[in-house]
Amino acid sequence: MRITCRKGSKRTVITGNVSYYVLRARPPAKESLPQERPTITGEEKVYASGDVLALNCTSGRSHPAAKLRWFVNGQQVKPDTEQQYEVHGLYLTISSLLLELEPGHLASDKINVRCEATVRSTHELREPFVDVRDTEVFVQGLATLTAPSLCLLMGLVLQRFLLPM
Repeated sequence: MRITCRKGSKRTVITGNVSYYVLRARPPAKESLPQERPTITGEEKVYASGDVLALNCTSGRSHPAAKLRWFVNGQQVKPDTEQQYEVHGLYLTISSLLLELEPGHLASDKINVRCEATVRSTHELREPFVDVRDTEVFVQGLATLTAPSLCLLMGLVLQRFLLPM
């Protein structure tokens, strides 16, 4: 390409290569619901008071992205991190939960952990929708000395009164 400009007796010549790019915006993806329920990974076999419950919840691919919420024994808890990944216009959401277990979490020797994925349609649709899917796991909990069991307490009381000192 060559451009010549003249003003009076002065002349300026600009030369160079020009590349042309045609950029097309990708058409917006239509709403797409996940094909599966969220998955929970990372659970150990047995937990005790003071252990850290470290789990991941992964949503199915959707558009728009799913919002993930965690529940432990029916109570909502805050996630540690949440990340979204986009592949071909669909989103995958991964949420990590790191929760130090307290004696109250282990009251029934089982811990119920649930991850809930919610996909809400955009406001542009004639018929908006909300899709909620969840997955729950039960992990085994152990009573510890910080939360002694009734049997342990009874044993200590009997030992105190029945054994001579």
